[in-house]
Amino acid sequence: MRDARAPVIIISMLLAAAPASAQDKPEPGGFWASMQVGYGRLDRFSDQESHDEQDAFALSFMLGGTLNRHLRLGAQVNGWLLEAYDFSDPARGESLSQIFIIADVYPWSSAGAFVRAGLGRAIYSNRDPNEWESSGWGQTVAVGYEQRVGGRFSLTPILSYGQGSLGDVVNAAVTIQNRRYHVFDLGIAVTYN
Repeated sequence: MRDARAPVIIISMLLAAAPASAQDKPEPGGFWASMQVGYGRLDRFSDQESHDEQDAFALSFMLGGTLNRHLRLGAQVNGWLLEAYDFSDPARGESLSQIFIIADVYPWSSAGAFVRAGLGRAIYSNRDPNEWESSGWGQTVAVGYEQRVGGRFSLTPILSYGQGSLGDVVNAAVTIQNRRYHVFDLGIAVTYN
C-alpha cells in the first residue's frame, strides 16, 4: 500500500529549502498566464481493474488574476497523453485531463516560491471502441519557484501531485465502479505576470 503522506513530506521539504530572502519580486500585475510542459507518472485503478501505471507527457495552460504579493487565483486545464490521438484512425487516443480552479500562495513576499492547491473536474478519454470514458472530481497540490528571466516573464519549475475519482461505468457490457487516479508530475512553465 502506498504511503499517502509522501506528497505532504515532499512539499514540506521543498518549502523548507526555499530561500527566505531571494531577489525582490517585481510588483505583480493583475493578469497572469502560463503554459507548462512536463512528464508524469499516472496510476489508474478501480474496484474491478488493477493498478495501471504509465509514464505520460503532460501539458497545462493556466490563466487568472493576481490579488497581491501573496495570492493569485486562476483556472487550469491540463492533461496527460497516454496514447497519441490519430485523426486517420478514430480508434486511437487516450488521455486523462483536469479542469481546475487553482490558488497560488506565496509565503514569502520577496521570493518566487509558491504552493498551489486546485479542485475541479477530472476526465478520462479513450477512443478505443472496447473501452469506456468517464469523469469525476479531482484535486491537486503543487510547489513551484518563479525565476524571472526578463520583464514580466518567468521560468517556473513545478512539482505537483493530483488525485481523484473518474466515476463509474455501468452499461449492458461492463460494470466499472469507483475509478480513481493518482499522478506525480514534474514540469517547467513559462509564466507571464
